[in-house]
Amino acid sequence: MEPYAGVHTLLPETGLGHGPSVVLGLAEQAGVPEGCNFTHDNLFTTLSLIDEMTKWRDNSVVTVASNVENVYTELPVRRWNKERKAYDYLQQPQIIHSYNQRMGGVDLHDLQVSRYHSTIRSKKWWWPIYAWTLHSAVVNSWLFHRDVMNGDYDLLGFQRVVAQSLLKKFGTAPKGHGRPSSMSAAVTDIPRFDGVTHWPINTAGNRFLRCRVCDGRTSFGCEKCARPMHIECFKTFHNV
Repeated sequence: MEPYAGVHTLLPETGLGHGPSVVLGLAEQAGVPEGCNFTHDNLFTTLSLIDEMTKWRDNSVVTVASNVENVYTELPVRRWNKERKAYDYLQQPQIIHSYNQRMGGVDLHDLQVSRYHSTIRSKKWWWPIYAWTLHSAVVNSWLFHRDVMNGDYDLLGFQRVVAQSLLKKFGTAPKGHGRPSSMSAAVTDIPRFDGVTHWPINTAGNRFLRCRVCDGRTSFGCEKCARPMHIECFKTFHNV
């Protein structure tokens, strides 16, 4: 990312204009390998960057420029006709179809970032950039975990696991003796059902604590969840 700062924005000198310099500059900084295709709107496009144009009339006239499609081809598409109240079958340029398939990545990313954004406010000019960067990193990590690691957390669950991990590593236990909040209980329950590295251990030594399932006294519990429970209640706790 590169925060926009007007004429002071750090962009490479490409000689192609502001928009193309953004595309080429970010691609260079990200180390994008050759052969990758970029899809972006007309704010970042000039004919000096791209040399083939196609027009397509949908709800409005759309003009697309590309240097990816070397041969002009068409494919059939279905469009709803309000007057006939039926579908019409038209021939659509392949380049339009490719754009529709690839567009919206940034919009979808921004949508995910906005779902669970921080409500902390500050008068510092840099705070919105800093907060957005953190949420953007969480969304990218969640997408990697879901698509590459085959994780099954939704975004909120993943964000809670990240928060809980950071609190366990760097946080300090509260000194108050009040009733725990529902949010802390929900965060603690996230790893409960993940089925990974839950081991029964002797957690209380000679002390007996209340089992989280049957409320009986026990000296055993789950090492990962840090909750007391009988060995007999272990399976129930992690599956109900």
